Amino acid sequence: VGNNSNLVSLTMNLERVDGGISVGNNSNLTSLTMPNLQHVYHRGISVNLNPKLASLTMDNLEYVYGDIGVLDNLKLVSLTMNNLQNVGGGIGVGNNNNLTSLTMNNLQNVGGGIGVLDNDNLASLAMNSLEDVRGGISVRASPRLSRPSALAPPAHPHAALWETASRCSGDGGLAGTSPPQVDLAPTASCDLGDFTSFCSSPPN
Repeated sequence: VGNNSNLVSLTMNLERVDGGISVGNNSNLTSLTMPNLQHVYHRGISVNLNPKLASLTMDNLEYVYGDIGVLDNLKLVSLTMNNLQNVGGGIGVGNNNNLTSLTMNNLQNVGGGIGVLDNDNLASLAMNSLEDVRGGISVRASPRLSRPSALAPPAHPHAALWETASRCSGDGGLAGTSPPQVDLAPTASCDLGDFTSFCSSPPN
């Protein structure tokens, strides 16, 4: 669904998709709701370049076998996918200037990497069930988030890269490290879980 300037609100009642979902470049879209979506097979989900999108709902999504990309949605304030458990590809959330909260608290396994980039107002990042991330984690240019000391320097050459303003706390660690004991910055929250297998199959 793309390049439709007349589209203001979109609701999809699909439960499973044998392909991909792409919603992009809809200049007046303010609301995207997929209340029943559980599984996306073979490909992924792309929600990009919707400058007025303020509400994105995928409450029942559990499995995506490709990538998830949420990029360049300048009005989006929060993104919550608390039923999401497994992503076969990667997750990219970037350049959403008004995004303050990103929550995926049941996410366990990611076959690719996680990139959270250029979200100027992101103050809360929660993925506290993560167990296995194959492609590493990159969190950059999100100055309201803080930096976990366990990730500086990375425990693995393909592990996380943080370029943020201060410090972040979480009660999880990385493979081969002890759980971090760090303070929580008053304006930020970050919980990336207790990894049991971090970047266990690093990219070439």
